[in-house]
Amino acid sequence: MHRHHFVLFALALVLLGAGVGCAHYTPRIDPDDRLDPQSAYLYGRFRIDVKDSVLAMDSHESMGFAFKCEDGSDYTIRFSNRRPLQVIRIKPSRCEFVEIVCTDADGGLLKRLPVAPGTLHDRQFLPGRGYYLGDFYAKADVKGTWELATRIRWRWGITDVQNNYQVTTEIMKEKFRNLFRLPTEDRMLGL
Repeated sequence: MHRHHFVLFALALVLLGAGVGCAHYTPRIDPDDRLDPQSAYLYGRFRIDVKDSVLAMDSHESMGFAFKCEDGSDYTIRFSNRRPLQVIRIKPSRCEFVEIVCTDADGGLLKRLPVAPGTLHDRQFLPGRGYYLGDFYAKADVKGTWELATRIRWRWGITDVQNNYQVTTEIMKEKFRNLFRLPTEDRMLGL
């Protein structure tokens, strides 16, 4: 391949890659992270029934609940097939649950599903508090057909929603020992 062909090929790959969006999931805290009294915490169980994908950058197809806040911050809680109990740290602010994002196994954003305004009834998150959002169970499915061309079809869906505030809070405080004294509130999302 001539040098100028290689440069054109590389440029084409960069331009193609620029059109593909990625979901940016908010990192969950680790069980041994210290409590930050200046932060608010969102938690719940976000479980997705899907197999790991071999050689995938993000391990499996997923979905996430996206929040936008008045201070300009945004957060997305990722559903996991291994660690459904999620705790994320956020800056205190007024926030709105705005959409559900659906991603492929490499974290590529494939679909955005807007959420009706008012799904999060009390939008103010104060410092030094934890907010339970609910226990959500989902399923992702990928089907591929190879005929004249490869066709891949993705499907995601919420299969169950539960309000287990007391039980999930006890489990969260047991696994995240440094959050044991964190005052919590039930802010179940109204899906």
